[in-house]
Amino acid sequence: MSGFDDAYRAMREEAAAARNKRVLLVEGRGDVDFLTYMLDKQPLRSAGFYSRFAIGAAGGKDNVLRMLEREPEWLGLVDRDAWSARTRDAYEGKLRNLYFLPRYCIENYLIDVNILEEIFGSRGCGQELSQALRTIRAQIPGAVRHGSLWRAVQPLYDELMGLGFNGALLRFDVPSDSEIFEVLKSWDRLLDARRIYADYRAFEEKGSAMPVDEALRVWIHGKVFWRKSVAPALQEALGGMGEERLQRMIYRAMPLPTDVELLLKGLLALEKSP
Repeated sequence: MSGFDDAYRAMREEAAAARNKRVLLVEGRGDVDFLTYMLDKQPLRSAGFYSRFAIGAAGGKDNVLRMLEREPEWLGLVDRDAWSARTRDAYEGKLRNLYFLPRYCIENYLIDVNILEEIFGSRGCGQELSQALRTIRAQIPGAVRHGSLWRAVQPLYDELMGLGFNGALLRFDVPSDSEIFEVLKSWDRLLDARRIYADYRAFEEKGSAMPVDEALRVWIHGKVFWRKSVAPALQEALGGMGEERLQRMIYRAMPLPTDVELLLKGLLALEKSP
């Protein structure tokens, strides 16, 4: 049985055990943990979310999308990632039960420098923490550049797979020479260095023009920036605190983000509507 089948079966069992609740799928355990902390903050704590929803990790974005196709009554929440507005609109048109996180990914809530300064400042931010926060701020332009390159390059993988790479040519019944050449040309057109570089520079120009707060929300790859810059700087300043403990500290201390409150209240309102 595949990983998807195992995850789908587990969610079906969970849904059966919570008959009066609607399933809300998220990508992974980290998403479940994040929502758990957010739902413990007012006014969401008093809203009765858990009495209406069973939250489950599907094991990745693709699994969420596949399960939503099979289960129209379930709801799904996935990261925005680097998907364009056109791509998100296309998926939302196909899956009416699909919702997108308001930020690039869950970790973008952990890299909000304004919130980090508020959290650690309220704890009597010492010299080491102050330096860590300055270091994080100084690395934001590089994170914007990384996010821009990611937008130009990452989609190429999916497009290349859509063009049959590499199985279209490596099957045992070898295609004709003309077919081989046409397939290779399609791959070559996709991997056009000048076009990809131009796309990257256009993305970089757009990302660099964004206000920092917006870039931290939707442009920077939060998972990478957290692991490569934010977490190491804070961990060193906090005497080697473990990453999971640091995450929990930030989630617990941060005020409820407005975009999360609006999203979850919207799901609750959906449940109440006829």
